[in-house]
Amino acid sequence: MADSLIGLKIAAQRLGVSEFTVRRRVKEGLVRSVRLGRRLLISESEVDRVIREGCAPAVAGAQCGNRP
Repeated sequence: MADSLIGLKIAAQRLGVSEFTVRRRVKEGLVRSVRLGRRLLISESEVDRVIREGCAPAVAGAQCGNRP
């Protein structure tokens, strides 16, 4: 079964960050995304991965990748 794709607004809400932050993390290569026309979409499993790896502020003391 294919993973569902969600928009930036929903992804940002689930991660507890702004849409701008999600866009920046995509640009930095920290969050994988796909582009469908003008829309930037993120798979639900990618959002889960980001949360699991502690890249979302919902996780206390979160650090993303090698960044302090």
